[in-house]
Amino acid sequence: MEKTQPPNKVSLEKCDLGLGAGVVKGAYAGLPRYFKDADRVMDLETRLLHCMVTLQGRKRVEAARGSSAAPIAPRRWNRYRPTSPRSRVA
Repeated sequence: MEKTQPPNKVSLEKCDLGLGAGVVKGAYAGLPRYFKDADRVMDLETRLLHCMVTLQGRKRVEAARGSSAAPIAPRRWNRYRPTSPRSRVA
């Protein structure tokens, strides 16, 4: 919570998880709940993403991905994968 993140160089200490800004202890027990500033019901993960976007100025996709710099490649089904010998019918 104290670590600053770009681009605004702001920490999540001002993020209100339902018990006041910066209060983390016991916040998970009261979630999900309605947050007036977002005008919706949020669980912990959604609320943290909301704070990362609004306070830190991060893009939602970057915040959801985490701190890895590598882009997420779409998963594709390999239709040319070899079949195992057990799956073949004799």
